[in-house]
Amino acid sequence: MTKGKIIQINAEWQFVVVDLGWDVLSIGDVLGVFRDDQLIAKVKVERVQERVAAARILPDYQATNITVNDRIAAL
Repeated sequence: MTKGKIIQINAEWQFVVVDLGWDVLSIGDVLGVFRDDQLIAKVKVERVQERVAAARILPDYQATNITVNDRIAAL
């Protein structure tokens, strides 16, 4: 299972940067954002680089604010 963490958040533009790159992620992948093993949001990968990726926060699937170091995992 793909696992990583949130390393940056841009609330104004509704996207996050995650610490996974093109070796494990592809554009269009949907990831779950977890805190204390609870799913708190979903994000969709829009840009992928070698070691990081940017993902748009899906507003219909956000239960609370995302914070740096929240865990991500493929759904």
